[in-house]
Amino acid sequence: MKAKLEHVWKLTRGFDLMDVGNSYYMVKFDEVEDKNKVINGGPWIIYDHMLA
Repeated sequence: MKAKLEHVWKLTRGFDLMDVGNSYYMVKFDEVEDKNKVINGGPWIIYDHMLA
């Protein structure tokens, strides 16, 4: 999943993807600008699953 997100988000820096259980993940961005880009622009559907 991380490789797919890297491809579609095209971020300036990296991010950590942490599995927190029950099919939930938490993302920690290395740059605030990248976080804002994803929050404001998505995409929000990956592999037919909604990101929330």
